[in-house]
Amino acid sequence: MTLKDKFLFGLRKIAISIKRNYYVIPLILVVVCAIQIMCSLYIISTALTRVDSEKMASLLAFVVCLFTTLSCVAYLNYAMVKYGQKRPIHMLIIYYVLTAISLTVCILIFIFNYNQLLSEIASLNASTPGTAEYSKYLEFVTSEQKTHGIFLTQIILEVISLIVVSTAPIVQNRLKKIKFKKVDINDEK
Repeated sequence: MTLKDKFLFGLRKIAISIKRNYYVIPLILVVVCAIQIMCSLYIISTALTRVDSEKMASLLAFVVCLFTTLSCVAYLNYAMVKYGQKRPIHMLIIYYVLTAISLTVCILIFIFNYNQLLSEIASLNASTPGTAEYSKYLEFVTSEQKTHGIFLTQIILEVISLIVVSTAPIVQNRLKKIKFKKVDINDEK
């Protein structure tokens, strides 16, 4: 068996495992959403300390992180079911509810952060360049811009993962209709 045959056989095994359980692909996207918000907490927390109602902003960021992680766990319980067994639909419903709450809070923080960014830019423009006050405001504007980008990325990732999760049963049914030719590894007929 040549290297090309081994590679094609490996690809075939991956295709068959995806055909049997396509729900792993949306699970990867859901996990990426959770990892993205967790890895961005350091940048988010520094920007949220500048907000006027700091406790509320920190609470909202905590809600986003918590609900994103819990929705990841709920979808994990839905997706990782043995082949041929019935999937627990209540876990999918919990996933949708948690993701909807997380997405709504992300949008609220995004709008709130945008207003804060505009006020920081106005303060930056009002200060004179080269002073300590200017460098302080420049640091705050940079932090707010990073947070703005992080929440925009989170919103986009959550919408994409919701679309992929919603279309997963349709894709799974289409993949089940694909037939593979039988292949013998030992080159026997």
